[in-house]
Amino acid sequence: MTSGMMLAGRRMGGTPTGWATSTFSAVFLLLLSAGGVTAQHPPPPDDPPPTVTSVEVHGLDRLDPRVRLPRRLPLRPGVPYTMDRVEAMDRVVVEAFAERGHPYVSVELEVERDVDAGTATVRLEVTDVGPEVRFGGIEVFTQAPIHEAVIRERIAYTPGDPYRPSQMGETRARLLALPVVGQAIVVPLGLDARATVVTTIVSVAPVPRPREPELSGTLSSVRCVELRAFWRDRYFLDGPRFLELGAGAENLLAGPLGGRFPCSDVGEGEFADPGYFVSGEVRHPWPGSPLTTVTASLSAHRRSAPRAYVLRSAGARLDIRRVFGDEMVVVTAYAPERAEVRAADFFFCATFGACTRSEIETLQATRWLAPLELAAQWIPRRTREAVTPRPVIPGLPPPAVPRPDERPVDPRWRPRLYAKIQAAGRATGSDLSWGRFELEATAARFVGERGEIVIRGRAGAVRRGRGVLPPQLRFYGGGPRSVRGAEQNLLGPLLLVTTPAEASELGCVVAADGCPPGTVAGPDLVRPRPRGAARLVEANVEARVRVTTRTQLAAFVDHGFLRADDRLLAAPERSQPAEGATTPGIGVRVETPIGLVRLDAGYDSRSSQSLPLLSPDADGRELLLLGDVLWDPHGYDDPGTVSRFLRRIRLGLAIGQPF
Repeated sequence: MTSGMMLAGRRMGGTPTGWATSTFSAVFLLLLSAGGVTAQHPPPPDDPPPTVTSVEVHGLDRLDPRVRLPRRLPLRPGVPYTMDRVEAMDRVVVEAFAERGHPYVSVELEVERDVDAGTATVRLEVTDVGPEVRFGGIEVFTQAPIHEAVIRERIAYTPGDPYRPSQMGETRARLLALPVVGQAIVVPLGLDARATVVTTIVSVAPVPRPREPELSGTLSSVRCVELRAFWRDRYFLDGPRFLELGAGAENLLAGPLGGRFPCSDVGEGEFADPGYFVSGEVRHPWPGSPLTTVTASLSAHRRSAPRAYVLRSAGARLDIRRVFGDEMVVVTAYAPERAEVRAADFFFCATFGACTRSEIETLQATRWLAPLELAAQWIPRRTREAVTPRPVIPGLPPPAVPRPDERPVDPRWRPRLYAKIQAAGRATGSDLSWGRFELEATAARFVGERGEIVIRGRAGAVRRGRGVLPPQLRFYGGGPRSVRGAEQNLLGPLLLVTTPAEASELGCVVAADGCPPGTVAGPDLVRPRPRGAARLVEANVEARVRVTTRTQLAAFVDHGFLRADDRLLAAPERSQPAEGATTPGIGVRVETPIGLVRLDAGYDSRSSQSLPLLSPDADGRELLLLGDVLWDPHGYDDPGTVSRFLRRIRLGLAIGQPF
């Protein structure tokens, strides 16, 4: 026997003043309680909610053109019928009409429930669209040092425009984009009285200290101990400009720790020497265009890419940043720099066949690199609202992990997309020419009350034009933010280096092809060095679960594949043109006062491989290819099963989530 029950309700005067953006949720809740859906009769607590079999929405054609709803609705076939989904569905309909200037829409709800089958059929009818509403006067309240004119320039609507809640949300986003603004509220007045002309109040408060120094530090397995100091003026020269002066140093404990954890990925020799940077930046809105910003900066630094190269450079950067629809940011930039590469002797020998000291010094000479860049980043509104549901104050980190009670009723994939194209040549004033492309996409989804799944993909390609392609323009894989089972930069085409003394201990003669066939090498006598790649593909999947208020556990699988450009190799027939690996692992994340601290343990699943071994001659004037040896870092000395397993575990320490 099937029993049915018909529920009917009516919503009057509902307004979407903040559900599209979190700014106005308090106002909307007040109005919702005044009107509301009257037929809220949830099933008894012991009964499971019925499953929705069909949803019909009528009356969308009461406006011309027809009102459109989002594709994915809170109530849809297959989801449980619950009151929070009913309210969310009602809000979606009301918001859609409000965006057309009709916030006083009335919606009737009918639900037919089949108790025996455990199903529900839902029907919503728009019975009255109400009068058209327009924006009226705008009252602005601000505090020193922010001027009222700066605020009014960024308001996305004018008196007389049709009322649209999204334009109030866009106004708030424009205001929060100013570095000096800490809080921004846009509130409509008159909706509770069903006014046809709505006054809005725009209230803005600055960050607590718009001009202040900042000292920060991080600890990671790649940069070791890093300290940074900045002076920031968020209202430079009494206007909406941003000034930042900075200086910092890294690898501060790499030498004393001697390559031990947590500085295990830094490298040795020149790679472990302290690095530094000094910088200055000025950011200014484009006159008459609040969504466009011009940034000019100067910088100098010494930076090492572990085991790959050491780069010293000084240069400038000019970029123009434009925001489109508060979801897309496009940046065009010109970045000339005077760069010098060091600690890359073996790279130039293995890649270009330049193995004498004079040839290497020629390739390492200081050069002008002057690329043009075009970059774009897309972050949908729902991604930002889910990841940072609480107000974000510039200068303070956003919440690392949303609390369960802040998650949306209907969790969806939250995507991000970033792409960059770089080109340089004679026309840009560069001594070398190249083209480089990089694409990165991530998506995250909540699972249950405490879980989250995140996927990431990354791809890149670089093509050489005139001159050599220096190591800093190539791609490298492995490390805490890449394939975590491989050491930093050591996934991809590799070579091995040694010293004359170590080569003799290995049983090799320091001469061309001086290693006997079948020679096995381990990390005690040889060291791997990356060649860099011209093509890169990475894919990551990570599952996270919150176990306490401040702690997450994670499990992940990372995959990477890198390929060199065979045309650039000095001896392609004896080289390793490509390498790929899939590495699983586990990790823990802890929220601390300095940010989210992450410790990952990845499992290196790669087997032994034949790699070229290079060594300087006795006088150090030339590099010699001693031949191919078997690189077996896990079983070179025939260890036991436990030792072999532990050697495959790579620990990585970092600040923040990997992606």
